[in-house]
Amino acid sequence: MDDIFGVTGQEKDAEEYISKMKEVKSSKSFDSMELVAKTTTLRHLVNLVRPIQALLLEKLDLKTAKKIDELLRRIGLGLTHNEAVNDRDILIFCYEVMQEIYKTNDTPMSWDRDENYRTKRYLISMKTTKNSGNRGATTSHSYKMVRFSLDLLRSVLHKHDELQTPTNIAGFMPIIGDALVQ
Repeated sequence: MDDIFGVTGQEKDAEEYISKMKEVKSSKSFDSMELVAKTTTLRHLVNLVRPIQALLLEKLDLKTAKKIDELLRRIGLGLTHNEAVNDRDILIFCYEVMQEIYKTNDTPMSWDRDENYRTKRYLISMKTTKNSGNRGATTSHSYKMVRFSLDLLRSVLHKHDELQTPTNIAGFMPIIGDALVQ
């Protein structure tokens, strides 16, 4: 993770970083995560996804968002080739990931909308687009985990026909309906 998102990854992405060796700027971390996802057990799968969930709650620029997309894609590819992913536990994992995202998005507002408007119109924002440190950063990336979970669910159900029972799929119907509406 540090090779992709940490100091090492930032140094490799820096435009001033000049090296004649092509290998210095390359990263095998995506390949490593795919291999780890291919060989991990379902109990340890949460440890692969939890740091990505934490990253998605922060403000991200476009480069970091693309790295997260690629990392989630690679983890999904690794999980489709994992031999341990053939029972109902992977469906439970997908469901729990989606429920955690819904819990983090359902934070209650402390003020009523009218009170918030009345207070905000008197406040002066000292941050302009020039002064803000995160230009081009946005915070609405939690949908990426839901998409990852739905893609994983789709590929597991496509690969393992025995998991396609009404009892296994019934819990996902409200979530799929919400995903279609949003």
